[in-house]
Amino acid sequence: MNNYWSNFAKYGNPNGKESIHNWNKYGEERNAIILDSTIEDQTNYKEEVCGFWKSIYPTGVPLLHGGAHELMHEPIHSFLLNEGVIILFRQFRKIAIGMSVIVVLFLVLFYVTCCGKSKTTKLKPE
Repeated sequence: MNNYWSNFAKYGNPNGKESIHNWNKYGEERNAIILDSTIEDQTNYKEEVCGFWKSIYPTGVPLLHGGAHELMHEPIHSFLLNEGVIILFRQFRKIAIGMSVIVVLFLVLFYVTCCGKSKTTKLKPE
């Protein structure tokens, strides 16, 4: 495996100048090699999985053909939820710090208005 990666990095081709086993280009026949304890060729790689998806999308996934907009294939509420979760995970630290600052400011404001310098006068008994 290291030889294939090294050859690909050096020559732009996993076979390089000298190869243990020729790695054929992937094409219509879905040629692949299985890198295990032995190296073997396989045609029609993952044919059953590809057949399943071709039965659902015989002309291919619509989003990838014709440059259609993502919202044409997904309801707006689902899109906003997905994007919101992605932003939350990517910016979690910034959001957590911002929320902490807001909570602290709210607690300070609450303390100042409700508990700080209470000037209530006590009623004197007559």
